[in-house]
Amino acid sequence: MRGATGNSPARAAVRWRSPIFCVASRRRWGPLSLWRADSGPPQIVFAAQYGARLRRGFVDCIPLLSAFRSKREAPTSAVAAGPADYERESLQALKDRLDRNLVIVDVGCRWGFAEAWDQLSPNVTLYGFDPDAEECERLRSLYKGKDVTLVAQALGSRSEERTLYLTPEPACSSLYKPDPVLTKSMPELHCASEIGSTTISLATLIEWALANDIPQIDFIKLDTQGAELDVLRGGEQSLVPVRALEIEVEFNPIYIGQPLFGDVDRYLRDRGFVLWKLSTFAHYSDRSYSGALPQPDHFFYDSEAATRPTFAGQLFWGHAYYVRAEMAAAAIDERSRDKAQFIRDAALMNVLGFSDLAARLLKQA
Repeated sequence: MRGATGNSPARAAVRWRSPIFCVASRRRWGPLSLWRADSGPPQIVFAAQYGARLRRGFVDCIPLLSAFRSKREAPTSAVAAGPADYERESLQALKDRLDRNLVIVDVGCRWGFAEAWDQLSPNVTLYGFDPDAEECERLRSLYKGKDVTLVAQALGSRSEERTLYLTPEPACSSLYKPDPVLTKSMPELHCASEIGSTTISLATLIEWALANDIPQIDFIKLDTQGAELDVLRGGEQSLVPVRALEIEVEFNPIYIGQPLFGDVDRYLRDRGFVLWKLSTFAHYSDRSYSGALPQPDHFFYDSEAATRPTFAGQLFWGHAYYVRAEMAAAAIDERSRDKAQFIRDAALMNVLGFSDLAARLLKQA
């Protein structure tokens, strides 16, 4: 459950699988991939969740980039110059126009940062938090020479001493007590069973930002096993300049008393954010039923539809992406027009894979 954009145990198992673009929508081939788990039936998942994105239409919205236009007009094959080639070129053009580094904060960075941020290098500064000092030291060695800072510190709603409930999988340890009934009845949640506890010191995000002279954060990723809302509350002032967030949210509790998606959603909407996308849904069951269910899931993207099979289990968690309400708005208030901010926002959305939003922002710049 830990991690963003590729940092969870559930998703680590599929990183090596090559995507197969084989599932058709109503009008054209869609960006889906087919993979087989170590056991059980094949599953069809959105390749966009695992870094194998097929993004279309971005080039049509960037007439201001002459190099981009030249690439479009050149008679090249789809293999030689596909959507990914265009986007790499467009991102480089955006990076050349950035007025400063983008600042990314990853709270719950066990196993490392999302590889997508490498695309912004050297125009990105990364800060990662994890209470495990050994893991932070390992990551320091991994990212040596890069603009990366690892902080062996747990964050919360206020500075205090709290109980950390320990689990067989360290990434599942939480400030909230695991539900023993749930972790015993659902095999896939045994990794979140309580095996002990310890006391740790919490700080707040705003305290850290002020102490380290970090005036502006552009993007925050939160994966703290149920304590995401606590971290947000402890960093409310730090949220003011933030443009987007990725948050692991629970739809049903795995930990006793933890805030759920509705609580997080209300908090962020009250502070000027809107939900842009939900992804990476995790379902758990007691395994009393195996195989695909007769009723598939349907996804609709304007006039395009995508269908995938469903399997047994109750929905427990997923990843929610939020952006500033003014970024998502179809029309931008002239009074809020800031060209440098549009460029920063477009670069950020490009890396996150939201090419449609990046294109719209560039039109407004």
